[in-house]
Amino acid sequence: DTEFRHARRGSTTVAGKRILVVDDNPTNLEILENHLSSWRAEVTCADSAARAIAILDSEDASFDLAILDWHMPDTDGLELAAAIRWDLGRHELRLMMLSSLANSIDQDQCDDLCISRQITKPIRQDDLFDALLAVLGEAPGQRVRHHQLPQAERLLFGLCASCP
Repeated sequence: DTEFRHARRGSTTVAGKRILVVDDNPTNLEILENHLSSWRAEVTCADSAARAIAILDSEDASFDLAILDWHMPDTDGLELAAAIRWDLGRHELRLMMLSSLANSIDQDQCDDLCISRQITKPIRQDDLFDALLAVLGEAPGQRVRHHQLPQAERLLFGLCASCP
């Protein structure tokens, strides 16, 4: 049973991880929050880039991962990623980008902003879970950091070699 497998695996891979989810669509926020919470992640949601920046700019904000929607009004996901990296100085924060269009984001832009993974919406629970395993650096039974992978595997997994 997939739900049981994720619940069991999630207890050691995602549980306790602090994840910020940024999406202007309330339905997408709810779906992501439900999936992540079912794996016992500590989820904070923001419905805009401005709200996400305010959350990240607070002194007690500590996150393992931020999941950003690419298509948002006013500030898109790439602009938000740039603000997180350069304006807020959050170079250690792992980033994932959500898009409703497959292969719609230039890989060079993702690499420049150290975006670890792109996910296409609608999001399948299995795909989200597998992406979390890769981005958070854990695999069943072992801990894998992207900088320990050979270059070919880093490219295959879409991981930026110089990023967290």
